[in-house]
Amino acid sequence: YMSRRAYDKAIASLDKAVALEPSAENKLALDTAYAEQKRAIDFEKNAPKVVIKDLALEQVFSAAYKQYIDKPIGKVTIENGGDKDYANLKLRFTIKDYMDFPFTLDIPSLAANSSTELALNAVFNNRILEIDEDTGVQVEVAVNFASNNKDDAIRITKPMTIYGKNAIIWKDLNMVGAFVTPKDDLLRDFVRQALNEHKPKADAVDRSLLTAMTLFDIYGAHGINYVVDPNGAYSTLTESTVDYVQFSRETLKLKSGDCDDLSVLLSASLENLGIETAILDVPGHLLMMFNTTLAENERHLISLDDDLLVIREGEVWIPVEATMIGQSFAEAWAEGARKYHKYAKENKLEAVVLNKAWDTFKPVTLKPAAYTVSLPDKQRVQPMVQRETDML
Repeated sequence: YMSRRAYDKAIASLDKAVALEPSAENKLALDTAYAEQKRAIDFEKNAPKVVIKDLALEQVFSAAYKQYIDKPIGKVTIENGGDKDYANLKLRFTIKDYMDFPFTLDIPSLAANSSTELALNAVFNNRILEIDEDTGVQVEVAVNFASNNKDDAIRITKPMTIYGKNAIIWKDLNMVGAFVTPKDDLLRDFVRQALNEHKPKADAVDRSLLTAMTLFDIYGAHGINYVVDPNGAYSTLTESTVDYVQFSRETLKLKSGDCDDLSVLLSASLENLGIETAILDVPGHLLMMFNTTLAENERHLISLDDDLLVIREGEVWIPVEATMIGQSFAEAWAEGARKYHKYAKENKLEAVVLNKAWDTFKPVTLKPAAYTVSLPDKQRVQPMVQRETDML
């Protein structure tokens, strides 16, 4: 519209000039203005009317990178505002440095005066796990198409934040599954070597219970302590608050963690040994439990006190208060059971069984650790394990 107004003004002025002075120069200028006006009108009429609009992006978490292959991280609308149809368009979505190849979608047709909304997925490379702090990146959406028998393209960019590899929100509790990494090489070596050195010997006791107890004592002897998260205690978080969870290798190295870090450590360790686990969410707190695989009618082989046990789908589970690492396993078991039954009765408990959580949030594949973690001294571990075994 503005360009048409500009040409109209120019032509009106040149008309007056020709009327006052009908020279060849003035007539040429007038003819040129008419020609340029026609060219501009034709270009505007034939120019592509395909536009990219309403690019919306979700929160993206490094630890959940495997999920985004199937779950969109955003959506965008491609609109055809013209009066002719387009065919065989191709959308490309890229995030520089963190995607080796763009996500592409074929758009077979886009009718005149229509639009289509498309979901955007992403296949991230392993560089995303090098993000320690929340990092700003640029995403680009481009659409290629043919216009007037020539290749054409439009593109837009938008900033986005990728949250660091330890970031999590608890809106979907299954997300904790990404942090439970039973195949981590450092964790695997620590767990297997430690148990080989301190093999449980009480054959009359359920093996999974004995294994969990021994690992609990090994971690106590290793010097692991419970500390409140300096970024905010779990009890202060909302569903949308960004929290931070340590991977098990980090907890082993730091020898400290909050309730979610220690619950993740115990779960990952037992899962590495083939023992099924679950993370338990109760008001303001996380703990864990593991499956003995004993049938409900065999629960007396674990304990005669039903208040210490959890029956889930016909099998006996044992809840453990992970923040009590360093104290006795028996006390941690009793406290875990107390919390479980208290909040289960109040309908304020949610169990996240890791095998099911991994259907949505697969464990992070960590690169080989650049450090090792020494096993605790035998002289510290053996008395603890023997005392607890005798109690069982």
